[in-house]
Amino acid sequence: MARKSKTDHLAMCKALITSITKQLPQVKGFFIDGKDQPRSHILATLQGYVDARERSMRAKKLWDKALLDEEVVHRRVYPFALKVQQSVQLAMGRYNPELATHGLPVQKEAKKKSGEALVIAAAKSSATRQARHTMGPKQRKKITGKVPKTVVVQTDPVPKVLDDPKSERKPKP
Repeated sequence: MARKSKTDHLAMCKALITSITKQLPQVKGFFIDGKDQPRSHILATLQGYVDARERSMRAKKLWDKALLDEEVVHRRVYPFALKVQQSVQLAMGRYNPELATHGLPVQKEAKKKSGEALVIAAAKSSATRQARHTMGPKQRKKITGKVPKTVVVQTDPVPKVLDDPKSERKPKP
């Protein structure tokens, strides 16, 4: 027997009810599964399924409508709730730990990098760019710049990186 949908089952039950009531009114019962089933029991069983299926279809339509209504309200309320959240954060302070007790996110203060860290990062970035010069993208990913032991900062706009600090300090004759 081919697999049928609930819609097919409903149509089959309705068709059986119609055929038993209109085309077989003289039949008092049917022999099903080795038992004599009275007409009233058969009609009541079939009608019970039809009623249950129709109730579930009505409930599903109500559920679908409720979901659509919720979505409409959500589209209207969510932007408003975000604005209220921002107002509360401004009133209490964005970094206030009390915000967490009310379920609101607490922003962390950004850590500022020291001048040394910025200079080292710039030197490393420059070394990485020089090391990757003509390689393909996969080869480049394997290479990172090596931070030199000493970074000399001069008044020139371009920092000079020395691998060996003694290499440029030659005594003058």
